[in-house]
Order: sequence, then C-alpha cells, then structure tokens
Amino acid sequence: MPSSAAAPASSENAPQKPRGHLVPRRLNLNLSPQAYADAVDLSEQTSRSLTELVRLGLGLVKIAVEESRKKNKLIVTTEDGRPIKELVLPGL
Repeated sequence: MPSSAAAPASSENAPQKPRGHLVPRRLNLNLSPQAYADAVDLSEQTSRSLTELVRLGLGLVKIAVEESRKKNKLIVTTEDGRPIKELVLPGL
C-alpha cells in the first residue's frame, strides 16, 4: 500500500534561483545637461520613467543593430506608408 507521506521535493520542483541576466542591475549614466533635459522632457511627454525610456531606447537600438546586420534600413513613414526619413545610427 502506498504511503500517504509526501514525496521529497525533487530539484525539478524546488524554487529556482533567478539567473544572472534576470536579476535587475543598477546602471549609472553620465549625460550632458542637454541630454538630461531631453530625457526629462521625454519622460514628461510620454509619462514614462527615465528607466523605462532607457529600456525602450536599448530595445530600439537592438532592433536597429539586428536589422543593420541583415542589410535592412529603418524608415519613418507617413500614415499611408510614404517614406519620409531614414534612421541611421552611427557606426552600424
């Protein structure tokens, strides 16, 4: 007859420690007064924190790098799809 005692927790069921890349890390930035003022203005205009803006910016740069490696371009278009501006990041 099987025992009613619970089986010992296996490593599969044990709580997992967060991996290094999932643990939030602190980042200090040095910005010119103008860059800081621009960041604060964007924060107010978008109702996002400075942290959110940095994360968003990194995500956009990641897309730009990936697409540049594929020889694609980043284009700003009008609502109907007419290209009006190409976004070029220096060094990519």
